[in-house]
Amino acid sequence: MNAGLVSFLSETPILPILQITVNSVLILIALFLLLVLKNTKLHVNCRFLFTLWAIGSMLVFFCHSLLGIINIFDEDGYIPDNIIVPARRNNVYKFEMSIIFFTICLEVMLTSERALSSVDPESYYNKNKLAVKHLLPSLSAAMILAILINTYATSYCKRRDQELYGKSALNARYQVKESFDMASAMQPALMISVCMKVSRICPLTAGLSNTVNTTFLASCYALEEGTHHCVPLIFELHFGILETLYSLNMSLNGGFLMLWLLRKHPRLRRNAEKLLARLRCSTTTPVGSSNLVRVEPQLNEGEVYFDALKRSWM
Repeated sequence: MNAGLVSFLSETPILPILQITVNSVLILIALFLLLVLKNTKLHVNCRFLFTLWAIGSMLVFFCHSLLGIINIFDEDGYIPDNIIVPARRNNVYKFEMSIIFFTICLEVMLTSERALSSVDPESYYNKNKLAVKHLLPSLSAAMILAILINTYATSYCKRRDQELYGKSALNARYQVKESFDMASAMQPALMISVCMKVSRICPLTAGLSNTVNTTFLASCYALEEGTHHCVPLIFELHFGILETLYSLNMSLNGGFLMLWLLRKHPRLRRNAEKLLARLRCSTTTPVGSSNLVRVEPQLNEGEVYFDALKRSWM
């Protein structure tokens, strides 16, 4: 690697500032998603799991911002030479890997919960407790299982929606419709997310934290025992640059999932648009102005049909 470039990056806080800026924006997106979830009529199970998932993703963004802050205050330069100097860097990585595992498990639990909610939708609609006996086994599943389950959940929810049309209570049909909307919105995001995660396997951590982070980089680098340096096998790249690529890729992946979900889920998108419209009005409209016209969003036939349940929906 060009020694001049490494020296320039070590003396200039470009990478840490980029890391902090990107992850700060993503933290705001996660907070916005939490606000949208709070104002969207979802089943208590679905809302609970998605809220935990959003909080977990926000903690990952926070960890990456913290790595940037550690690099800024590092006396040896703005890009680190390895994972164990300073020691607190390794602690941040261990916490981050625990949160990442937690969020992946939540993705599996979410896809399982969407399918389970359609088996007996009317009974599920009236339940306020998590189906622990069904969800706990999902903790042992991997990311690929989340995609397979969600694929099945999408087709199953669609089939159940067609089977129940005109034959079951409104609550049951509403539950199946919600499950299908959420599973359909998640499927493309999960597929692209796995592609991004699988392309990111680099041994940046040791011990428990020495997990996969990028197939491509893993084929080019090995972790040196004792010093915890990344030893190049094919090409040379400084550890500090590897760390920045890793954290930005991981963070952008999480941000992509959130934005995709907000865009593809009908009611989440509608509520997100309402919140954004309110923010625009609050920043551009003078206080006391009476020239405000409220425009209600147009609802399609299915949404109008189920609109009567919104007041009683938890």
